[in-house]
Amino acid sequence: MMARFRAQASREDGALEDFEMQGIDEDYRKAFLEDEAEQQQPLTQQKSSAVSAKSKLPSNNNMEGRKTSAMLFCECSSIRGMPKIARSSSSFLRRMWLSFIIGMTLVLIVSSSLAVRSYLQYDVIVHTSDIPEFPSKFPAITICLHRPFSQRALSLWANSSVMSPRGYNQRLRRWAQEAINKTESNFSRIKQKDAVPIFYALYYDMLEMYYQNVRYEDTRLLSHDPSVIRKCIIMTKWGESHFKDPCNLTDHNFSIKLFSHPKHFNCYTVEPNSEASSLDTIFLGLAVDLGPKPDYLNLQQGFLNDVFDQATGLRLVIHEPNRYPDVEQFGKNIEAGKMTELAYTPTLWNRSNTPVKPCIEGDAEPFEDLGRRFDYSQRECTRMKTQRAAMERCGCIICLPGHPRPRIPGPDVAYCGTFTDAYNRTTDDFIRFSNCYVEDVQPSEDHLKPCLSRCVFSEYETKLSVTEWGATDWQVYWSGKYLNDIEELQRLMNQRDNRPEEEQQGLAPRFDDVKKRIMHYLTKENLTSVQASADQMVESKNFAYVVLKRKGENLILKQEKQVLTLNALMSQIGGLCSLTIGLTCACIVEVVEFFYIYLTTFRTNGQAGTAAINNDGGGGGVGASESSAGVGTHGQRTVLLPGTAPTSLDLDNAANHGDQRIEHRQLHQRSSQI
Repeated sequence: MMARFRAQASREDGALEDFEMQGIDEDYRKAFLEDEAEQQQPLTQQKSSAVSAKSKLPSNNNMEGRKTSAMLFCECSSIRGMPKIARSSSSFLRRMWLSFIIGMTLVLIVSSSLAVRSYLQYDVIVHTSDIPEFPSKFPAITICLHRPFSQRALSLWANSSVMSPRGYNQRLRRWAQEAINKTESNFSRIKQKDAVPIFYALYYDMLEMYYQNVRYEDTRLLSHDPSVIRKCIIMTKWGESHFKDPCNLTDHNFSIKLFSHPKHFNCYTVEPNSEASSLDTIFLGLAVDLGPKPDYLNLQQGFLNDVFDQATGLRLVIHEPNRYPDVEQFGKNIEAGKMTELAYTPTLWNRSNTPVKPCIEGDAEPFEDLGRRFDYSQRECTRMKTQRAAMERCGCIICLPGHPRPRIPGPDVAYCGTFTDAYNRTTDDFIRFSNCYVEDVQPSEDHLKPCLSRCVFSEYETKLSVTEWGATDWQVYWSGKYLNDIEELQRLMNQRDNRPEEEQQGLAPRFDDVKKRIMHYLTKENLTSVQASADQMVESKNFAYVVLKRKGENLILKQEKQVLTLNALMSQIGGLCSLTIGLTCACIVEVVEFFYIYLTTFRTNGQAGTAAINNDGGGGGVGASESSAGVGTHGQRTVLLPGTAPTSLDLDNAANHGDQRIEHRQLHQRSSQI
């Protein structure tokens, strides 16, 4: 036995000398000596220690391991205040820092929740910018006359081809008289249902109701033709000017389209047909004849409920081409006998498509109004859903300003306000339709789905100015005639140049006619002598002259931008983290690192403890096995057998084990302080 201790002592001395030669510090040497001393305990002491360790493993070792791991995480964490908890020797300071971390964490959670909630609301601001020299399309203009009936309507009423306003008024009054006569002599006992015609006799004596009680084809005959736009002029940005008398803009890629309105009957939309003409046009002038004066003495007695809406002149609206013109809501009144200039500035809206307020990007499904096709718009989409609900449940068409009508009315599906023989309806049908519209037309499932706005659309901010038009009828007459002759001459020259020489002689008579008209103007001594034959529209003040022109070349861009974007949200949360507990993205890596070290150490310690118990219980010696080089392993520690010189690998293993011993000792000391 003494020989064995001497051999072991000599091995320790040799190992220490090798450590000194390698430059290992004092802590490593102490750790190595403590490890060797544990290995040389008597066998009975090792067995008792193993049994004691085995009995305490489920309780004390687990608690110590958790406490040690928690302290390790606190000391190594970059969260502000965590290292203070691990390193502080005062329980008061540890509680103070723990309270700080808990409080600041709550502040961080609440503040971050509010920031996320604000982000999910998708609030926007409108950023307005002025873009210079930006080409934009020329808008469309829809013109309606306050006096909707033409000269032709007088003859149609006179021969009873169409019910006149006076006849409509008399029918309402007869309906009310019949209701009163039903009460006999005791009018005080009149019932509510019998009093309805009395109310209607005044309330429905209006132009909109008269429109619904005349066939659609007759409404077009009663109102004005496109020729009501007597004269027009177009100017382009290239300096070209085109005057038309009568107004026909087909050659310049402009069209005049009919729009039927319940209050104004025939309205007309003047809009460009092509993108080139829309971009080139900067000026459009329209001289509109206001039509005949009302014949109140004979045929137009009625419309008492429109007494505050009656006017003279025009009502017009500027809108995007091929969009539904909401004359009633966005229209402007134009004074009769004056020149009204509408200088517009194009405004382009670019909405933000958010989950809270989504919008439609690109083109959406179009709709129809009395056979005319219009591009999608949010307002008309909503009203079209109400219209379809009325047609489905009540079997009639709503005829209100601004409500598109998906089909032309007829005997099978008429207007809801019809009670005449125009559509084979009676007053009972009218009351039934009215009650159905008021009570039964509720939003359906399709109607509950909101119509979305367009993400990109245009508006036209207009400045209106009015003045006297100083022109005379003879000036308008000669300017129109001469410009028409010049344009005709230009067309003939173009046709001649595009034909073979043998076919050019067929144009000679037309050239002679143009020459004759031009010479008539050039040789006329007194231009005012045509006063009697000229159109008396201007000097009679029975006109309205409208000028639509672009105010400048700039474009106003209104763009919606989110108040809190995703980048701003991340920056705000990052600032809150830094302000409160110093939380950074590196904490994620620290947590992963902690669990990796914890699991790895737990697995290693478990394997080492199991191996030690098994070795001690089986009566093994210093090592469980020996290699040819004389090196034994005890758990995961390298043990030099007697008479064996340590190698560099042995020294590295011993150094690593010394590091582990030092760390465990330090952590044990800190946990004992807690």
